[in-house]
Amino acid sequence: MKIHYAACLLLILSCIGCRESAERSETTAARNNEGKEFYSKEFNWRIIIPDDFKELSDDEIDTLQGIGKSAIEETAGEEPENRSKSIFVFKDAGNDYFEANHQPFDSTKDGDYEESFRSANAILYETYSSRMPDMQIDSASSTEMIDGLLFQKFSIVVRKGNDKIMTSRLYSRLFDKKEFSANISFKDEAQGRKLTEAWERSSFH
Repeated sequence: MKIHYAACLLLILSCIGCRESAERSETTAARNNEGKEFYSKEFNWRIIIPDDFKELSDDEIDTLQGIGKSAIEETAGEEPENRSKSIFVFKDAGNDYFEANHQPFDSTKDGDYEESFRSANAILYETYSSRMPDMQIDSASSTEMIDGLLFQKFSIVVRKGNDKIMTSRLYSRLFDKKEFSANISFKDEAQGRKLTEAWERSSFH
């Protein structure tokens, strides 16, 4: 089974928050009154990132991917295939992240896209559960429209007792033969709202 490597980075960003060089798309950045505007030519995607989030370096991303890959391999019993290319990873001073990447996906070779997405999410859920056995892990699958485009959505909420510890949201869709993924992971609810609103206001036209 093909494992979505995009899920690995999301996993490790989230686990780091709970437990306390990728090739890039062509992007441009500009500053306005709301934050930093990024444009990905490859997906004609524009998004404004809040100013209190700092972009991680390639070395930092590589480190996170390596740990995430090991965690997924432990759970799935096979090595994830890394075909993902990072667009960016942003982090604030706490443990709140926004990450975007893409990877090739050809349905004639890789199988049904939605089934592959569901299988990867099941492995992600199992990995969370095995790494955090003392916490309650809730998940939900749905779809969401962003700028008139339908995205698959997978959400995970980690709780300890009555306290919400962390929330992760993975959004994904195919653009021809490329899978685009946007991953939001946060402990701070206010920061999570900032990132979610930035994502929901972003455009692909």
